[in-house]
Amino acid sequence: MIFGIQTMVFLVCFIILTQEWIQHRNRYKGLSFWVAMMICGFAGYTLIALRGTIPDFLSIIVANSLNILAFALFYTGLIFFFKVKAHYLHNIFIVITAILVFIYFTYINPSLTVRIITINITYIIIFSQALYLFIFKIKTCQKSMSYVYIVNIAVLIALNIYRTIMVFLNNSGNQDFFNQSIHEKIYFIINMIVMMYLMINLAMLVSRRLLHDIGEKEEKFNTIFHSAPYAALITEAETGIILEVNKEMLDLLGYERSEVEGRTVFDLEFYPDASSRNKLIEIVRKKGNISGIEYEFQRKDKTKIKTLFSSNSIKINDKDALISTMKDIEEIVSLREKLDYLATHDMLTGIPNRRYFHDYFVNQIDKSLKNNTIFVLAIFDIDGFKMINDKFGHDVGDTALKIVAERSSEFFKDKGFVARFGGDEFAILFSDADEEYLEVLKKFKEFVDSSDIGQYKYSFTISIGAAVFPVDSDDHDVLIKYADDALFYVKKNGKNGIAFYSDINLNKSSM
Repeated sequence: MIFGIQTMVFLVCFIILTQEWIQHRNRYKGLSFWVAMMICGFAGYTLIALRGTIPDFLSIIVANSLNILAFALFYTGLIFFFKVKAHYLHNIFIVITAILVFIYFTYINPSLTVRIITINITYIIIFSQALYLFIFKIKTCQKSMSYVYIVNIAVLIALNIYRTIMVFLNNSGNQDFFNQSIHEKIYFIINMIVMMYLMINLAMLVSRRLLHDIGEKEEKFNTIFHSAPYAALITEAETGIILEVNKEMLDLLGYERSEVEGRTVFDLEFYPDASSRNKLIEIVRKKGNISGIEYEFQRKDKTKIKTLFSSNSIKINDKDALISTMKDIEEIVSLREKLDYLATHDMLTGIPNRRYFHDYFVNQIDKSLKNNTIFVLAIFDIDGFKMINDKFGHDVGDTALKIVAERSSEFFKDKGFVARFGGDEFAILFSDADEEYLEVLKKFKEFVDSSDIGQYKYSFTISIGAAVFPVDSDDHDVLIKYADDALFYVKKNGKNGIAFYSDINLNKSSM
């Protein structure tokens, strides 16, 4: 009867642990050893319960060996489950030694007393190792749990010591397993109760450990989430309801916690519009996450803020949710825009530089080829600019350059693109369907000529060379060369004039 109950205990615990093993075997490595322990214990006590109806080899040697192996696996499982450093392979030697003793004192020199003492000693050794782990190495998720196992295992050790002493003192040579003394019966009853308690607690340990780990991870997550140096937000994917928000996010968007809890991102108008959030959610669903994109959100005061935005899909209570982070990059964007401006604009005059002009020129060629249109490239410089610098100084020369840049940009504001090539040389790209190109350049020259340079009342003139796309050429570099050639032609022939590349070929000029 006793063995039948112990068998059922191992069977029930085996079923419970197997379910835990299926779900958490990768998380908790020790579960595999405990499932194997339950199998060995169930098989061992089943064979003992069948003693007298099956061969002694099965009911004595195999059965007791399986029981000893079961508790050796229990000890090994503790090591792996709690991830402690301890030796366990030596228990293989204990199991093998016990098997050899069983064989000898079953077939060669039969002795139930020696077999019982052997079983008890092996249990005492294995349980003592487990007790050592719980006292000195294992830190369970609850102190009360540690005490339960310490007391439980200590009682099992005491019971086996008691049984060993009583068997040794009352050695009457009785070899009848089913006709044992009152001490044996007391031992089996108490041992069965304590063993059942140990197995049940072992089965419950996984759930307790899992709850503890979840709580610990939740605590760590909350600590990280709320102390993160960046704004963080958790929302339901479908509804946009705000589930959690940290202080950085509140500060970034200008809200109090009470103003956002339980509300949706649509109520608070975080996004420019609802469709923009839906687009982000679609990206997250397809890719699993969004990482480090520039995105603009709206603060409580309706001002916009540029952020570096990331978002990941997570599950909360079986519902799809998003955990999103934002980093204020207003200063970075502003600095980048300044650097871009410095890289593409002339520092003195503030108009586009040669690099910017090159990019614009290439795009203009592509656009004109596509639309089959014509435009003019004109290059001009200030006549006698070196004399201005030599006579009045470089500050006055710089003022002249600023005046030319300002007036050029003003004249071509709606119909062209002006850039400084370098020195006193400027370039223009323009197209005008209402006037002849020569007339446009004449009006431009009149607008710029005779400009006074501050207090000196010094007036100057400009010289212009031009080439037409695609009439003269459809190549970027060739057009610049042709416009340069036309400008050189003007300078060579008295300055203060305008020439198209086509005029050079016909040996004509318009001045």
